[in-house]
Amino acid sequence: MDLESLRYALTLADELHFGRSAARSHISEPQFGRRIRQLEAHIGIRIFARTSRRVTITTEGSEVLTRIRQIVDAMEALRR
Repeated sequence: MDLESLRYALTLADELHFGRSAARSHISEPQFGRRIRQLEAHIGIRIFARTSRRVTITTEGSEVLTRIRQIVDAMEALRR
């Protein structure tokens, strides 16, 4: 798990679309999806539910994203 993957999760939570999230993150869609899957596997929680038409945030994912946002905010504060 790395800070960039956490940022990708937040971007996907904002966009709820892999293509737009990947474009916003300046990486390919397959690479973006792989990073999200790796993050979910690493923490053992499915953050996003996916169908062929939509992406939603799971109940557990909502709690995880709150913590991810806190971590990213704290790291950005340290950099300042």
